Amino acid sequence: MNIFAVAFRNVGRNKRRSILSAATIAIATAVTVFMFALIEGLIVDMESTTYRMETGQVRIRTKAFDENAMLNQLNLGIRDVSAVVETVRGLPQTRALVPRIPFPTLLYKNGKTYKARGEGIDVPAEETYQQLSRNLVQGRMPAMGTRETALAVGLAANMGLGMGDKFTVWTGTASRGTNAMTFTVVGLMRFTVSSYNRFLFFAPLDTVQRLLGMPNAAVEVVTILSKGVDSDKAAAAFGVALGTLGRGELAASSWMKAGVWYQYLKLADSLYTIFALAFILLGTTVVINTTMMTVYERVREIGTMSALGMTGGRIVALFFLESLCIGIAGSLAGVLAGVAMTWPLSVNGLDYSEMMKNLDIGMSSVFYPILNAKSVLLSFVYSAALTAAVSIIPSRRASRVEPVRALRAI
Repeated sequence: MNIFAVAFRNVGRNKRRSILSAATIAIATAVTVFMFALIEGLIVDMESTTYRMETGQVRIRTKAFDENAMLNQLNLGIRDVSAVVETVRGLPQTRALVPRIPFPTLLYKNGKTYKARGEGIDVPAEETYQQLSRNLVQGRMPAMGTRETALAVGLAANMGLGMGDKFTVWTGTASRGTNAMTFTVVGLMRFTVSSYNRFLFFAPLDTVQRLLGMPNAAVEVVTILSKGVDSDKAAAAFGVALGTLGRGELAASSWMKAGVWYQYLKLADSLYTIFALAFILLGTTVVINTTMMTVYERVREIGTMSALGMTGGRIVALFFLESLCIGIAGSLAGVLAGVAMTWPLSVNGLDYSEMMKNLDIGMSSVFYPILNAKSVLLSFVYSAALTAAVSIIPSRRASRVEPVRALRAI
């Protein structure tokens, strides 16, 4: 007797049972594919935000500023920053870099003040670094050497500002005094990270240097590395180059050590993994339950086969092959359904803007799941193999029942 032919025939003999079992497996597999894609998208999004907007892959600051980072002591910034930029730009590990001056400030308009975070940026360099102008919804980026600014849309709305309006920046300086400067709005920007939309504005680096009393200085230089370069090794190479330049007061730190962002990523990765395991466990429970019920419902059939002389080992093999056929069919359908469900979302995204508008975390409010061939294949193999494997225990138990007792089973 060809056990493969019998197994295949049994799958098609009870179509309703086989279809229901395969459908259950397909649903569990589809959810697993989607969860893996969502987790991959969230992690990539947070890494991208960290690299572009916060620390880069390697960040350069003075050691003194890092030790007093919470105080934002601008007098401890990087002096003669142009020499540092040229040195680091010439290293093979560097793909792109930008000097920046992030500074907390108060904005003044019509007798009211508003908390904000300013970013003094080299506008052309930022365009090469991250194409910042992609975030513009109106107007343009400010021109270097001018008192122009581009504001995040939430901050502009809160202050009642539009294109061409003016406001005054009042802030502390590197000499520990205060200074003020009036800027004209030439651009409005929207970011996928909701918290940025509430407080961020950009101004030309040279103008901010004059405002803060920091000629040819910056708070930090952030870098994006060449493909395949390890951030810790690059930070060490930058440190050697800066030491050769005679700038021992500077420290280069990989993004994993540069601040809280890596801790956010580690926490997010752990949470996402827990979510994924919970869904996989749920899917596993459903598959196991379905397979075991299918086997136990066929105790009489097992008794008949035993009475006809089929050994326990062949009965187990028969059910294993049947479950494997159903598992492969269900897993394949689930993978196709999961990909079909995820693909449009990977293009259009999942919009959580309302949910996240008041959260100050470096995560986009629009999530783009990322389909990964490895995770899709893993979902398929896992579901198919699990379905076949869990049939072994109940079928072995059922095959040991005396044929007479099995035939009497209801």
